[in-house]
Order: sequence, then C-alpha cells, then structure tokens
Amino acid sequence: MIALVCDRIDPVPLGEAVQALADVVQAAGQVLGFCLLTEPRDEALHAFIARHQPDALVLMPDLAEPQALAAIAHDLRCPCIGGDMLDAESLRVDRLGMFGLVAWIIGRGHRRVAYIGGPEGSPAARQRELGYLDAMAEYELDRGPALIEDGDGTFASGVVAARLLFELSPRPSAIVAANDAMAAGALHAAVELGISVPGQVSIAGFGNEASGAATSPPLASVSLPWNRALRRTASALLLPDAPSLGKVALEPRIIPRGSVADWG
Repeated sequence: MIALVCDRIDPVPLGEAVQALADVVQAAGQVLGFCLLTEPRDEALHAFIARHQPDALVLMPDLAEPQALAAIAHDLRCPCIGGDMLDAESLRVDRLGMFGLVAWIIGRGHRRVAYIGGPEGSPAARQRELGYLDAMAEYELDRGPALIEDGDGTFASGVVAARLLFELSPRPSAIVAANDAMAAGALHAAVELGISVPGQVSIAGFGNEASGAATSPPLASVSLPWNRALRRTASALLLPDAPSLGKVALEPRIIPRGSVADWG
C-alpha cells in the first residue's frame, strides 16, 4: 500500500495527488490508501505505519514540519515522498508563486498589502512569506512587521489575523494569505466587520483549494501543479527500472477571481 498522509480533507489537492499517482501505483502493483493525522501527529503516524505497514508514504504539501514526519518514516524504514524529496523544486515554486500573486495585486493599484503567514515549521509557508517580501521590496513598498500576522493554516486563524490587520491605520487595501483556508477566514472577518470585498479590501489566497472557490466572492488564488513533480518522484521510487520522466518544470498560475479588484 502507498499511503497519502494529510491532516485535513481538501478534495482539490487530494484529487490531484490521486490523479498523479494512480497509474504509477497501479504499475507498481500497489493500492492507494490514506492516513489522516490527528494530534499528536508523530504518535498518529507512528501508529499508522506500525499497524498498516505501508510500502511508502506520500506527504501532502501543506503539512507542517514535513521533515519531522519524514524522519519518523525513515526511522521505521518506510520510504517517504515529501519532506525532503520534493523540496528543491516545489519550494522554489512556492516563493515564485507568491511573488507573482503579490506583484499582480500591486499591478492593480494596491500599495498597502498585508500578509497572513502559514503554519510555523512549514517550509512551504516560509517560502511563500519570502515571496511576499520579495515582491514588496521589488516595488519599494512598506513591508514592516505590522503588515504581517501569523496564522496556523486554519480558517479560524485567518479570521483572527484579519481582525488585527483591519485595526491598522491606514487599513491595508489588500490582504494575501499563505493558503486559501486562511484567506477564507479573512473574508469572513471582513463580512463580520461590514468591510466590502473587493470594494474596500481585496483578499487573495494560495493553493487553489476547494474552500477558496466556494466563498462569496470566490477567492483569487495561485495554482501549483505540484502533482507533476509528485508523479516524477513516485515513479523514480516505485518503478526504478522504468524510463526516467526527467525534470518537470513547475510553473505557478494565478487564478483571478472576484475577491480582488483594482484600487484607486
């Protein structure tokens, strides 16, 4: 069994992972399973591996502290895709994708752009924050600490972070979050406070998750085709005698939706 490891059920990235892995898993004579982590996550993963003895794990990209989970798999002699195996290319794309998103928002007239960061310990979240900082520096805009609030990747943390950002004076004209769940939380906070989106503030997420497309207005986001790198890596691990798929270029793509509008 090849097990996909996640800590929440989001049909869009899970569906992409299943699609990317299906033919590789079948060709390797394996079946695909799921491991939904609960707290404490290290104990949950340890118990899953001990009970089900999967032939390999696939860590979903939004997991916090993926290296620690990969280390548990390594200690139990269970091959693991993610943690370190996808980092070089996928993390580069996280930073590039956030840079492009913020630059796109700036190009629509916004000059005071705030940011809601992702889970502590997540390499992807750190790279996305660096992408935000890169874009703000590129356009010589204020990127001081008051414009950055930390979240933990959840809807609730997006609500809390956005409330704090809305208290700033002058208020940001745009808020970008490290994932769509927190951006949806920011949108909820704006509705609670009677702040029009996108009339008074634009909000964008990251990851093109199902939760973002279902909000009102739907959230602008960034799509990361990480499933192509996942398929390449899985093929190298599970089908070592098959022809190499080579290096796959990952290019982030902005998904413009109704939560972002021109400013000024």
